[in-house]
Amino acid sequence: MSRIAILLGLLVLQACASYRQAQLYQLDLPSHTALNCCWQSQESILVSSGGRSTQILSVLELVDDHLTIVILDPLGRSLATFQQDASGLHTRTAPDGWDPRLSRQMLLAIYLDQLSASEWQFTQAGWSAEINEQRRVLRYNDSIKLFIEYDTNQQSQRRRQVHFADQALTLEIKTLSRTVL
Repeated sequence: MSRIAILLGLLVLQACASYRQAQLYQLDLPSHTALNCCWQSQESILVSSGGRSTQILSVLELVDDHLTIVILDPLGRSLATFQQDASGLHTRTAPDGWDPRLSRQMLLAIYLDQLSASEWQFTQAGWSAEINEQRRVLRYNDSIKLFIEYDTNQQSQRRRQVHFADQALTLEIKTLSRTVL
């Protein structure tokens, strides 16, 4: 698949970062220090929206002072890199017109996947996280904003589907490797 097709797929993703998720974008991100340090993982992500699908890869790295996410095309070429540290979320490299809301969506999905319900420290009223073995849900008041469903038959590869409410967007994620640093 050409690099242009992958970039178009990311633009579809970006278009799904809609204004209907305003509350999600206003939610304070958890600190990277809430995650158990230190590790690196590689994941395969099938992005599906409106009947179209695009395969991408990601590499996540958590070290003492930051969390880095690199989005790669299927050939391993970097498409976007963003990082969260004590001073906030930073886009290091990205295609022209990259919407930072997409980076926030991806980080919230990572935190929802990685943190227990008690580890969420909401600073804004109305938010809650519900966690069980097969599903994780992030709610604002009684409205689901983000949820993850797990394929419990494939625990070794941590297969999961990430859904963003009010968006025709699904991320099917399979962990390819995870290494403790």
